[in-house]
Amino acid sequence: MEDSSKERKGKIEMIDIHSHFIAGLDDGPEAMRETEAIMETYYELGFTHVVETTHCYPGLFEVPDERLTEITSRMKKSNIKIFSTREYFVDFNFLEKLEKKNILPYPDGKHILIEFSFSIPPINWEHIIFKIVTEGYIPILAHPERYEWISSIPQFVEEFKRRGGLLQGNMGSFAGIYGRYIKKQFLKLLNEKMYDFLATDTHSHSQLKLIGQTLPVLRETACEKYWLEMTEENPLILLEESRNEVL
Repeated sequence: MEDSSKERKGKIEMIDIHSHFIAGLDDGPEAMRETEAIMETYYELGFTHVVETTHCYPGLFEVPDERLTEITSRMKKSNIKIFSTREYFVDFNFLEKLEKKNILPYPDGKHILIEFSFSIPPINWEHIIFKIVTEGYIPILAHPERYEWISSIPQFVEEFKRRGGLLQGNMGSFAGIYGRYIKKQFLKLLNEKMYDFLATDTHSHSQLKLIGQTLPVLRETACEKYWLEMTEENPLILLEESRNEVL
């Protein structure tokens, strides 16, 4: 890996708030050599901070919070600043964790990353958002463009945001990783300026390389001011407890 003191001419400085790049934690890489390759590519693309957002699926991915924070803390010698939180699948188990305050938020202690079923609309989602907010957290919904049901509830996006939620789009959706329809949905939300964050949702090195190929076009499509908001300014707020370290 190149020395971090070297000037990265023409590179875009970004913060990735949603990724699965650490081997052996969930459905990300299987081997640490791929994790290392991902870190190299992150650096080459201009990422300065990355948040590992290991899945929290009961019975499938249940890495303890303590192990997650221990692993990420051991990796902090790299040229990329690494942080950790969870990507919570919203179900009864999540609501139970919420009530018990058994939640690992972003470093600011307020924001949490959530996701719904891709195929089935969430039941009582208004109550779920209300519950999250009343417990003192701010929900960030991962990749809304990927939910098959979202077009059948036209008021969902605006209502979700009105109730205090934020939206994170996947850069991979623009790159075509999930198909044409998902890209179309992504562009619709992007053009309407509904996204608060953009992230890679990286699961493999090949995926990140593909995302990297389309980043310049995505940046132009978003316009400079909006791009900075989604990839640097808003993400930095999530890391504000470590602000002395990251600035």
